[in-house]
Amino acid sequence: MNPFKLIPIICIIAFAGCKSISYFDSPNNVSKHGGIINMVDGTQKKGLLTITLEAAYAVNYITLTNEGVDERILIDSIHSYAVGNDLYLPKQLSVDFDSPLRLLFVKRLTPDSSRIHLYELYQNNLQRDTREDLVLYFISLPSFERLETWGMGNKNLAPNFNLKMSHIVADCPELSEKIYNKTKGYFFPQLTLSPVIKKEVLTKIIDEYNSCATKRK
Repeated sequence: MNPFKLIPIICIIAFAGCKSISYFDSPNNVSKHGGIINMVDGTQKKGLLTITLEAAYAVNYITLTNEGVDERILIDSIHSYAVGNDLYLPKQLSVDFDSPLRLLFVKRLTPDSSRIHLYELYQNNLQRDTREDLVLYFISLPSFERLETWGMGNKNLAPNFNLKMSHIVADCPELSEKIYNKTKGYFFPQLTLSPVIKKEVLTKIIDEYNSCATKRK
């Protein structure tokens, strides 16, 4: 085979090898993936997102690439970022028991008008020593600071989730009573390991709380 005919093939392979890999493994482990950043000041920035918060604990920015130019954007200046129809917000989280708070992005599972917001933190198992995916849920109340959340192990929710959560929604007596009495679907045992159950219970409570507020208007 004529060696000169191999030159275009070699060039194509070399070029492909040099291209940046695009992926979205989790909200905090992203490389060159298209998205929109909503800034705290109300402006938007569009481009390719690179986020390395799972692997790098000290990083306080994400990178936005637009027309080949990289821009570092401080997380504290970001309200949220959107990929497709999903919205991700920065929050101060306690990921492991009794661990320091970390600033990470979480997926918002509730509509913008929700009285209580529910967030999901997902971490890919490739970034964890246990080789298991991590799924945790957090809530925020209307009185919270912008980055504040409570995890399901927070002292304001556990132990005695039924007592504490029923107090939070006390202005909706019917819902509060269901939670206080541990009615099925409105309570989960403190030690349950199923993220599916936690998500279902919290979603049910929040949906009914929002509905209660609508009826009272």
